[in-house]
Amino acid sequence: MIFSGLIFAVAIFKVVAIMSETISIDVRPYSQYAFSLAFLINIVGFAIVFLSLLDKQRDPTLSSSLIDSVSDVSGSIVALITLITRNSVLDMLGSLIISGVILVSAISLGYRYFHVLIGRVPSKEVLMKIISKVLEFREVRDVNVFNAIMITEDEYMLILEVEVDKDMEVEDVEKLSTQIENEIRKLEPKFKHVIIEFVGERTGSKTYREILKQIESHE
Repeated sequence: MIFSGLIFAVAIFKVVAIMSETISIDVRPYSQYAFSLAFLINIVGFAIVFLSLLDKQRDPTLSSSLIDSVSDVSGSIVALITLITRNSVLDMLGSLIISGVILVSAISLGYRYFHVLIGRVPSKEVLMKIISKVLEFREVRDVNVFNAIMITEDEYMLILEVEVDKDMEVEDVEKLSTQIENEIRKLEPKFKHVIIEFVGERTGSKTYREILKQIESHE
């Protein structure tokens, strides 16, 4: 985001420089050919990213790449038109608009990933529903670990440690794991990754009560 702000500042200085003096644009024939080739390359890159985004929606890396591609294509268009018309004012306005788009996009993405870095988690209502659903399974004796982690804005990870009967068969444990994962994703589809570790039932007070208290106190 800081780098984008720097680009925007440079664009402002360029506008001031053009407005303060008359700048002529010297165009060589090979310049138009070079920028035409660059424009075609950018169009192909944009098409590839856009098609990938249609297949894998909500992928933050593709969203960032799409913004870069749009900026590249827009810059190529402005450069080509400027070379053809030799209009320095058009070059000034184009640079300012593209830099503004980059700045706004950077602020938007920065805001989204700020929440990722500070570890934002789903609402306590969702967490309460999930742990309650897990405890509804008759095979579950207790929940010792319940950690919800935000990977991206639309992708969460849930880590569970669940107590079950010590004599439970491996096949039954695997079936239970699948059932729990399916129920969690029904309640909140954003939980793309669910990691469940099963341990034998332990003696002593139930841990899930403390987890429920922590969730209740969650803002």
